[in-house]
Amino acid sequence: METLLDPLPSDKLAHPPKPPPPLLQKLEFLVGRFHGDGSYAKGGRRFHKQMVGAWEAGGQFLSLRMRVAYPLKDGLLDVHEACVMLGFNTTNHHLEARAYTDGGGLIDYQPSYDGQSLSFPDRPPGHQPTAKRARKILSPHESGFTERLEVDFGTGAFEPYSLVMMQRQG
Repeated sequence: METLLDPLPSDKLAHPPKPPPPLLQKLEFLVGRFHGDGSYAKGGRRFHKQMVGAWEAGGQFLSLRMRVAYPLKDGLLDVHEACVMLGFNTTNHHLEARAYTDGGGLIDYQPSYDGQSLSFPDRPPGHQPTAKRARKILSPHESGFTERLEVDFGTGAFEPYSLVMMQRQG
C-alpha cells in the first residue's frame, strides 16, 4: 500500500488499523504513480495525463490526484487538475466519490465496480454541444490501467470518445 505519510511502528499503536473495506481493496490497481498519452476515437490531437493514487485515513479511502494537459494549436497547454476522494459508505454499501476541481467545483459520484472495472457518470466534454451524458471506465491491465471516456451524443447509446493507457511509474 502506498501512503503519503511515514509508517508507524505497529507495536506502538493503541488500536490496530482497520482493514480497508473489501470492495475498496479491489481498487488497489489505482494506487501508485501513473502517466499516459491519450487519444480520441475520432482522431485529432493527443493529450497527456498523470495520476497519483494513495490510500488515505488508514486505508479507508482512496485519493486520486490527477492532471491532464491538452496541447493547443498556438503551442500553449490547456491544463486541468482534480483530486477525487473515493470511499465505501457502510450505511448503503455503495462506493461514493467526490471530485474537487481546479475551477473550484465539487462533483459527487456514485461509482460502481463490476468485478473488473470501475465506472461512473462523468460530465460530457464542454466543447461537444450535442453530448448529453458521459461515463468513465477504469480497467486494470498488467502495467497500470485503462481509462475510457464514453459519450452519449443524444442517441441514448454511449460511444467511445477517448482512451488513455495509464502506465505505472517506478
